[in-house]
Amino acid sequence: MTFKHTFLTWAVANLFHFLILFCLAEVTGRESHNFFGDGFEALIFMFGFLCSVPCLLFASIFLPFIISSAFSKKVRFCIWLLTVLTIVCVAIGLITGARDFFIGALAIAGTAIAIIARYKYFMDLTDSVEPNENEPDLSKENPI
Repeated sequence: MTFKHTFLTWAVANLFHFLILFCLAEVTGRESHNFFGDGFEALIFMFGFLCSVPCLLFASIFLPFIISSAFSKKVRFCIWLLTVLTIVCVAIGLITGARDFFIGALAIAGTAIAIIARYKYFMDLTDSVEPNENEPDLSKENPI
């Protein structure tokens, strides 16, 4: 169940990357097929898919731990968002050598939009998984 959520979020993020690139071409008034040269958008799209596979795998490893933590749902969502954005930043830094700001900004923006757009599905996923029994429940107030 968690891999399905991670996979669908990854697919939506990759579609948002392409949509952001297309909107950027439209806002600047250039034709989308001549924004960077012939076929560059398709190259970025395929590059994004191939280079984001490690992000998909690492995110699918971390999600079960985040979901089963004893934090409140909103805190778990924030942890999920920060974890995935960190994974994307590290992957982009390793792949491009932190030289290409445009690719990094495109990937981070698309990923953040996809995760926020899938907020309801994340909350439904947290409802289906019970918190870890060995940790205290941090979602409730603890009177001192």
